[in-house]
Amino acid sequence: MVRHTCDPKQLGTYFDKDDSRLHFLTPVYFKREVLLPYAAEPHRYQLTRSRLSCLSLWGIDISFNTHGLVEVYLGDLGERLPSDEWGHWLSYNVPPEGRMEEGRVRRDFLNQFASSPDIPRDVRQGRERAAEVSARVFGTPIWRQLDGDIEAEWESMIGPLSDDPTALGPSLLLLTKSLVDAIDPTPLKSFLGDAGADERSLQLLGRLVERMGGGSDLIEPLRALQDFRSRGGVAHLAGSGRRAATVRLGIEDMGTLEAFDHVAAGLAACLEGLADLMHGVEFDAAGGKG
Repeated sequence: MVRHTCDPKQLGTYFDKDDSRLHFLTPVYFKREVLLPYAAEPHRYQLTRSRLSCLSLWGIDISFNTHGLVEVYLGDLGERLPSDEWGHWLSYNVPPEGRMEEGRVRRDFLNQFASSPDIPRDVRQGRERAAEVSARVFGTPIWRQLDGDIEAEWESMIGPLSDDPTALGPSLLLLTKSLVDAIDPTPLKSFLGDAGADERSLQLLGRLVERMGGGSDLIEPLRALQDFRSRGGVAHLAGSGRRAATVRLGIEDMGTLEAFDHVAAGLAACLEGLADLMHGVEFDAAGGKG
């Protein structure tokens, strides 16, 4: 592994007359595990697929490339990351592999306006919108406010930070807690009016969807997620039950990050569909003026 300074004053810029110095924007690559200590302290560190920050003290732009590696510019390491963090990052430095995410290339090198995929953000926004619409329709949101620790993890959720198969479980468990366990049955029962004493939240939500004219498969991503947990998938228990649950989620033979993104994308679409369905009810109730 070749070492090089990350001191911005010793790095090249677009104003250099030659390329004798490595450029400030030279990408440097790290295993995703480099982010584990920051993900473990969500009250102190804010973590997204595009940025890592520590309270109001410091922040650095990051990205995931096509090989699932964390990508940071050499100059940013020296300018944005505190020097006492450098040793930790150096221990996870790896040779380049994969390509830079297209949106970042367009923004940073082509001076174009472009967004980058951020599926965890899409899920968070989907939950927020569905909760807001349900609050207007039913008087209270279908999804409860998350408690402090879960909310902090939810806001910093970016997916598995290792390719070890066991790393997928905690990420899917967080999705389950935030999207299935957090369903409040009270507004569902009130709307349906005929809820059985033993009906669980997902059953109630399914009947609500059908009552509003939606398809029964709309909440299949939520059902599949719950099934994965109930069959031991989150705990990574071996057996036919877990394999069946993995197939139901559509993540068989996928790497951890790819599997998480597949599940999360389905959940984001599910939440968006639920919000649209409830908004339609709201629109009709308002006489077509919503």
